Amino acid sequence: MDIETITQSAIMTVGIVQVLKNFMPEKTPTWVYSVLMILLSFVFVAVSMFAPKWIATGIITVCVAQLGYEGIIQTIKKMVSK
Repeated sequence: MDIETITQSAIMTVGIVQVLKNFMPEKTPTWVYSVLMILLSFVFVAVSMFAPKWIATGIITVCVAQLGYEGIIQTIKKMVSK
């Protein structure tokens, strides 16, 4: 087991699920995201292991940007609006 592959794949999975939530109806059941997470985990392990490095790097960049936006910018907006 390779911790770098696991970490990359986890970041890609969580980030892409968060991006996809922006395109899904608000009332989408949570089980849909759970199934999506399981499927994407395997896809992104394959991407991390077999795809050219620039592909994995691009996906991770999108994911970190999405997670950073949610974790930092949205938190600041909520604090300012109080």
